Amino acid sequence: MWWWRRHGGGGGGGDDGGVVVVVIVVAVMVAAALWWWWWRRDDDSGGSAGCGGGSGGVRVFLLKWLSITARPPRKNPPPSPRKLPLIGNLHQIGPFPHRSLHSLSQAHGPLMLLHFAATPVLVASSTAAARDVMKTHDLIFSNRPKSTISEKISYGAKDVLFSPHGEYWRQMKSICVLQVLSNKRVQSFRDVREEEMALIIEKISDSGSEVVNLSKLLVELTANVVCRAAFGLKYDGVGGRGGGARRGFKEVLGEFMELIGFF
Repeated sequence: MWWWRRHGGGGGGGDDGGVVVVVIVVAVMVAAALWWWWWRRDDDSGGSAGCGGGSGGVRVFLLKWLSITARPPRKNPPPSPRKLPLIGNLHQIGPFPHRSLHSLSQAHGPLMLLHFAATPVLVASSTAAARDVMKTHDLIFSNRPKSTISEKISYGAKDVLFSPHGEYWRQMKSICVLQVLSNKRVQSFRDVREEEMALIIEKISDSGSEVVNLSKLLVELTANVVCRAAFGLKYDGVGGRGGGARRGFKEVLGEFMELIGFF
């Protein structure tokens, strides 16, 4: 500290940097001295097994200590709001996450880094940033993070949604495009879509002056179309033959969506 101030390093914020440098230099010198002393002790003792094992343990300990105390390489991450220990930035996300993220982006820019507990999350809030993520650097951001839930519900990440980008994913995508999402296959379920849409319009018309939950109706519409196309069953399971089985399927599908939400 005295040496650093004497040589012109004591101005303003330079004190902290000088202290850090001096501490690191002294620590390295002490570690080197201890290492040399243990090495000479082994030579003086004739390289006995006991001393050799002890010196090897000390050397490993010193190497690990030096690797832990060494400064990590400097990085240039995006702007990030202050985070709390353990929870990160979760306390800054309110009941309406899109509004909270918009408010944070106004203060920290269109590209910012958040931490949800120990998970880093990159948030793109502008058209240019979204284009860079989804188009320019799509291969870097194409893979989803691995989780136990995704491994369990997708049989080891073997579906199109969770499988890593590669040859297997390209083959699965090709099968889906040709066999499931082709124009011929989509047009074959046109009657199903029109019928379910007519039922939704009828429900809205029959509601009269009552408040209509459009979010719930749109979810039912999508689920009914998908379930009828894939399984031949309606999602809502209202009465009729096999209604109990369909209600059970609805509960299972709801639990599945909750698990996807945890992902």
